[in-house]
Amino acid sequence: MLSIQNEPGERLIISVEGDFDAEFSKEARSSFEEIAINSTDDVIIDLSKTRFLDSSGIGAVVFLYKRLRARNQNLELIGVEGQPRDLIQMLRIDRAISVSGAFSGTSS
Repeated sequence: MLSIQNEPGERLIISVEGDFDAEFSKEARSSFEEIAINSTDDVIIDLSKTRFLDSSGIGAVVFLYKRLRARNQNLELIGVEGQPRDLIQMLRIDRAISVSGAFSGTSS
């Protein structure tokens, strides 16, 4: 499930609940495209309720990141734990996209 809410201070929060896999990425990608076109806010993706992330999920996040950066907007990932944290760390996504919350973003 994907939910989107505006937070005071010009930030858009996208909460992802469940597996962020190929099936879910289809839904997310269309929402991400709409956000990238219409929003002027910085974006936070909350993955605190996500226990599985695959390459399709990473692709959707990078898709949004690139479009936001082109418009001088920021993307941050929060609540990253377990398998999603391991994948983000392994792929070094945390070197390009800000990661905070449960995951410090430091990698060896």
